[in-house]
Amino acid sequence: MKIYVVLTCLLLSFAYVDTYAEEVQDSLELKPKFGVFANFNINLHTADITEFPGILTCCPKYTGGFGLGYTIGALYDMYYSERIRLQFRASYMLTDGLLSDEEDVNVIIDGVSQTGKFEHLLDAKLSSLGLESLIAYKFDNGITALAGARFGFMAVGNYDYIEEISQPETRGTFEENGQRTRNPSDGDIQDLAAIEISPMIGVSYELPANKDRTLFIAPELSYLYRINSIISGNSWNVHTFRAGLALKYRQPA
Repeated sequence: MKIYVVLTCLLLSFAYVDTYAEEVQDSLELKPKFGVFANFNINLHTADITEFPGILTCCPKYTGGFGLGYTIGALYDMYYSERIRLQFRASYMLTDGLLSDEEDVNVIIDGVSQTGKFEHLLDAKLSSLGLESLIAYKFDNGITALAGARFGFMAVGNYDYIEEISQPETRGTFEENGQRTRNPSDGDIQDLAAIEISPMIGVSYELPANKDRTLFIAPELSYLYRINSIISGNSWNVHTFRAGLALKYRQPA
């Protein structure tokens, strides 16, 4: 009889502990998470521009370019339902890009004028401060899908421009100055749109970083497309692919 009572007490104790652990876990899941994140950016620029305001360039048309950058910021992750969380981010993002176009030109090689090619090179330095509003949906396998948008305010928009002989690669000079480059200039990009609007999708996967499950590391991938032109009245947009990590913390139960 005593053994039966002891076993019953043990079973009830285990049931209580298990129930308490579930309640603690449930209460933890309801708590918001705070954190920081850092991403590496690949920027693919698409454009249809024949001239830039304030830049002396005879380029027939810029159609696109490529650049690298980064995004850093802070985040706030709050509970909405069992599978859905709302996430808000404040970020600083670089969407630099080198736009180029090639054109025929007469070059001087060994004192003789020959047909060659030169490139119009416009190196755009672009950065913005932004707010990202996202819905996060967690699947059974632990992967979280993200969808939302980024609203940015342009912080920097300047350029370096130069024309450079591309063919022949190591020989030849421009007829007018005897050098391989000409018409260098730099400055602020004029008519720069003040606001950036970028729909955004992504995925992340949270990994607990401690036993209390209060600290998490989350690898993440995301894609943004800037739908409004960088320059007002023209067509210049950016596809940005981001890869990086988020570090999140929530208070213990």
